Amino acid sequence: SAVAHARDAVRALPDSAGPHLRLAVALGRQALREGPRTKLALSKEIKAEVDRALALDATRGLAWHVLAVWNVKIASLNLFERMAANSVLGGVPKGASYENAQQAFMKAVELEPDYINHHLEYGRLLKDLHKHEDARRELEKAIALPATSSALDARYQAEARTLLEKLPR
Repeated sequence: SAVAHARDAVRALPDSAGPHLRLAVALGRQALREGPRTKLALSKEIKAEVDRALALDATRGLAWHVLAVWNVKIASLNLFERMAANSVLGGVPKGASYENAQQAFMKAVELEPDYINHHLEYGRLLKDLHKHEDARRELEKAIALPATSSALDARYQAEARTLLEKLPR
């Protein structure tokens, strides 16, 4: 129902960044529960909505966060998922890269430095890219911040602790 409500909000306020951002977030959450084909189909709409939100207001850290996660998810597609994208979508969405994800996460952190999940997800990406010292820095920031940016902060901080423990010394 979050997707339906967000679509209604976009129809009501098409020139406002908030509804486009909320639609991108809702679609992203839906994509997490879907199979590879549906996930890939949703990825194009997620990208279009976050791009529209950023065009309307580039000062929203959450929009940069969504763009970063989109880049990570598309750049990390395996061979099977890329083949599915070719058959279903006519190809993998263009422009996604880990470098773009890093830049978007840095922008999210710059705009909202106290938002714990920005640091957690950026740290996760850096860990996966074997940039362990940078990952450690972001994960330690996520843990050190006061849990006031989201109702999920305690969970995000627990995840950051777990990831930090797995980093090589």
